[in-house]
Amino acid sequence: MSLVIGVDVGGTYIKAGLVRDGKIIKKIQVPALAKKSEIEFVDNINSVISKLKAGKKIKAIGIACAGAIDVKKGIVINSPNTPLRNFPLREVICKKHKLPVYMDNDASCFILAEAVHGAGKNYDFVAGIVLGTGVGGGIVINKKLFHGRSNAGEFGHITLDMNGWMSPTGLQGHLEEYVGSRGVMRLAKRVSVISPEHVYKLAEKGDGEAKFVWEKFGEYLGIGIANIVYAVDPQVVIVGGQISKAWKYFRQSMKIKAQESCFFPMPPIARASTVDSGILGAALICRK
Repeated sequence: MSLVIGVDVGGTYIKAGLVRDGKIIKKIQVPALAKKSEIEFVDNINSVISKLKAGKKIKAIGIACAGAIDVKKGIVINSPNTPLRNFPLREVICKKHKLPVYMDNDASCFILAEAVHGAGKNYDFVAGIVLGTGVGGGIVINKKLFHGRSNAGEFGHITLDMNGWMSPTGLQGHLEEYVGSRGVMRLAKRVSVISPEHVYKLAEKGDGEAKFVWEKFGEYLGIGIANIVYAVDPQVVIVGGQISKAWKYFRQSMKIKAQESCFFPMPPIARASTVDSGILGAALICRK
């Protein structure tokens, strides 16, 4: 089968791989240089693609990028932690490499990879949430992403409390502010910590306060998942991202609160299981 290149564009790293039949044959990871200009940042993406492309017959390039994406036009409208604003990334990459280029939101690509290769592979209707600095998500129906007008599945912006914690955008009470990195740190104010990873390590050492943070975190996440189920009623909800590393500490409170918050049966809630989901998901959108 044909080789494709999957690129996962983040604010910290650019990860890319040569992919054939759902398997990553070669992978490159480089610092994103997100504080550079748009042109320098994109040159960095192109450099990674060129290294993977050298001497290979490539069918297409798929790009997973954080933020608001106009999938039809291939424009990065606003990508947090990168310099891209209203940037025609697909067109620029296509012109440089003379190959078909496809682009989608990074969290949506993550959930697509899970729906095809991971925890959702035995289901036709998958919804998922990706927990990190921000909180993204995706909806996959019959192994294809559902976009709505363009950005369906942005579950991190479900409102839990209209008078709740403020986001950097000036909006209040979004799920992201409770179950993203900022939410963990807000909950952990009773514990002397420097990062969500630190809270996890404290819990691993048996720290009661850190365990309480994850229990409360799970309750907020459970309410968010109940809202996802009310909205789209999937066959399974998948939870992934860096913060899901603390799964064993928030799993129980999450599942209890999700069921308490929903008056019909809760579908299975599963932890993401694939490695390099961003790269695999970016490769999968090349199936178009």
